[in-house]
Amino acid sequence: MKKFLTILFGTSLLLSACAPATPAVETSHATATVAATEEAQVEPQAALTVQETPLPATVEAPIIDAPAIINIDMLDEVYGWGITESEVVRTNDGGVTWYNVTPQDLADAGYLVFSDFFDADHAWIQSPDMN
Repeated sequence: MKKFLTILFGTSLLLSACAPATPAVETSHATATVAATEEAQVEPQAALTVQETPLPATVEAPIIDAPAIINIDMLDEVYGWGITESEVVRTNDGGVTWYNVTPQDLADAGYLVFSDFFDADHAWIQSPDMN
């Protein structure tokens, strides 16, 4: 577990170092005169509205508590896929919640499967036939 956390931490540092720098945004300030009557017409409640953050969509799959992920592929900050020793898992909230989305025909996942994750809803899993 300690080795996994070290690898996960190192990967996150590497990914954050490779992220493109945000370009500086130039803003131009235009001066405009506003009549005092127009300022009085602004409703004070409009400035106090709170915008809520939307919750992630619910996945129709069982939730896995603290999966021991062998391979992880995050598509962005929110969506990601993982492979454990026996399951294929996915997240839609940045890794806080993991869902078991293992296909019924996949007996064991682990180190032997090959995976390719296309987007938040589509993945290919290839498992070798040991017979």
